[in-house]
Amino acid sequence: MKSQYLKLITWAMFILVFVFILFISGCLNNEENKNKTTENTEDTNNTIISEKDVKIIKSVHVGFENLTPTGKLQIDVGDIYVYNVWDNTINAIEGKKGNALSNSKIPNEICDPAEADIFVYVDKIERINKSDYYIVRFEEAEASYTCYTKEEHDFTETKNTFIYRKNVIGINKDKVSSHIFIPTSTDAQKPKTESDKKYSDVHRRINQVTSLFYFPDWITCLDEKTKFIIDEVKERNGKKEGYYSELTVVGSEKVNGFDCFKVEQIYEGYSETYNQKNRYLFYVDKNRRIIVKMENYLHAQGGHIPMQKIELKEIKKSQ
Repeated sequence: MKSQYLKLITWAMFILVFVFILFISGCLNNEENKNKTTENTEDTNNTIISEKDVKIIKSVHVGFENLTPTGKLQIDVGDIYVYNVWDNTINAIEGKKGNALSNSKIPNEICDPAEADIFVYVDKIERINKSDYYIVRFEEAEASYTCYTKEEHDFTETKNTFIYRKNVIGINKDKVSSHIFIPTSTDAQKPKTESDKKYSDVHRRINQVTSLFYFPDWITCLDEKTKFIIDEVKERNGKKEGYYSELTVVGSEKVNGFDCFKVEQIYEGYSETYNQKNRYLFYVDKNRRIIVKMENYLHAQGGHIPMQKIELKEIKKSQ
């Protein structure tokens, strides 16, 4: 049950960020995009929903008129990006529920954060559907962690692991916000580990670094004064859902030698059955316009619990 809950939360987090990135893509044509209507849309289960079933109740966009290009994305064939992933998802979820290591009669659990290095390869440029795409490959990675379960006065330790899946995507060379998925081998779906260690649970997960390469066009429009707000409420099949997002450049900072814009995003997504608030910090290299560091904090218990941190350690060249 817990693993299913964890999977649902992980997918929900991914979808929230992914939808946000897709929505704000196109910094040069925001007014056009805002006023454009579509005939169909898709829900998270890829079910086509007629536009007549979706009613826009509220749509507020502030600050987009000030977005103009200030840089250009730079990724090169032969680049190898080495990211460190620190994953505290389980503890953040437990913290939100408010029963981690409490005196509740329900078994409680707390886990060490999982950590792994993930390698990203820019393999080549390939012509697809009359456009040139960078083919970017995310290698599978194994991140082990230990959980401690409390029952009355005793603790039980279990060894577990996250397997971050191998992914391959294509990034449009001329329009960086446009990307495609490249199918990979189905054998990666099996919960196996590279090591000889035995784990109680093996959870296959979306590769945490992949979302950093879904480049939104605003990443090329940043300056020291960038700030914009989106406040959307829809009614879908009679049920209300919406999100609020406020993104602000709050300063500059060096991260592992990269001179970065420090960008804060406050995000809240909600429906009749779901509500989640997050605070993100993105560190965007001013020259390459890649995300060098991302921190994700889950709002819980009146504060913010660190949920995930991803940091670029270095960029290497293939031999």
